[in-house]
Amino acid sequence: MAKKGERQPQAPKRKGNPCTKEEPDASFLSTTSMGIDHYKILGVNRNASPDEVKKAYRKLVMFWHHDKHLQEETQAEADTKFKEINQAYQIINNPVKRHNYDR
Repeated sequence: MAKKGERQPQAPKRKGNPCTKEEPDASFLSTTSMGIDHYKILGVNRNASPDEVKKAYRKLVMFWHHDKHLQEETQAEADTKFKEINQAYQIINNPVKRHNYDR
């Protein structure tokens, strides 16, 4: 806590603040999402039903959850895999995103 008369430390400002009308930079986009087969990450076919996708997602998330990998060596890998699985599921689960991805 800052003493009287001192300024409080401020968090860094995020780019793309809607209040300031700044345009976001492209750093938030994952460059690794291009060329990755999200179906392969989830282990399902391209014509898999939403129930099959959900079942595969839950199975993988339970296996790669960071709380199950407490050792430092495996925790970094588990965190990376967990994020990849979530990203793949966000695309494959949403019908609009899935249609755009399949094109």
